[in-house]
Amino acid sequence: MALGAAKKKVIVAGNLKFDVPAPARNALADWLAAQAERGKRMPVIVAGSVVANEENAVLDAFARVRERHPEALLVLAPRKPERFEAAAQLAEIRGWGMVRRSQLALNQPIEAETGILLLDTIGELGGLYAVADLVFVGGSLVPAGGHNILEPAALGKAPVFGPHMENFRSIAGRFLECHAAAQAATAEPDCVVTVHGADRMGIVHAVTEAVAACGASVVDLSTRAHGEGADAVYMMALEVHAGESRDAMREGLKAAAAKLQVDIAVHDIEESGL
Repeated sequence: MALGAAKKKVIVAGNLKFDVPAPARNALADWLAAQAERGKRMPVIVAGSVVANEENAVLDAFARVRERHPEALLVLAPRKPERFEAAAQLAEIRGWGMVRRSQLALNQPIEAETGILLLDTIGELGGLYAVADLVFVGGSLVPAGGHNILEPAALGKAPVFGPHMENFRSIAGRFLECHAAAQAATAEPDCVVTVHGADRMGIVHAVTEAVAACGASVVDLSTRAHGEGADAVYMMALEVHAGESRDAMREGLKAAAAKLQVDIAVHDIEESGL
């Protein structure tokens, strides 16, 4: 009407997303359901449309699930293809065993030690919601506006999402009012841990273990390589939410630095330039 349309000719039709059919179950979903039943892999958690700076929060939450349910399986689905490699690195250093969908043959069983299925393909996520025991919808732990929670809901799954649902505020509000969804809190990084060395995987694994041991959590990880091949040295920066655990984290990192024979430093987030 602000553009000059007559009021009597304007009709508010509502959100068209409510009229979209439920996602169809696909071959990957059938395979995953069979594998979960065969290997007693429960619960199956699907984290869909996960964006940058959310992967570690999802992995931290999954670590807590695994403490009570060692056979749990996480399907980690980055929103954008350019995050596939970074998400794979973040998942790999957890040491739970990871397989990429792009390297998966559906006529083969999933390995018992595999804890994470990285969905590095396009078009298969919606069908996987049907076989999930729990669904997290990303783009919501960071200020990305959220993503569509109607897809898992249409398949009978109560979605979990973070506080940033600005693009889906009305839908999210209605779901929460009806107790048909759950909203998780998030923590912003308050410090940065920097370290450099040649053993990238070993260093990052030791540092993330030291951080987690005191109740802090890694929010994001960036790596920059200097040199190539066997001569490569990596500079790593881990954004961390430490809160009141900062002193305990420092002590744990001192022990890790001595064991690895590397220098590890902790900086306030404001001083880091990140």
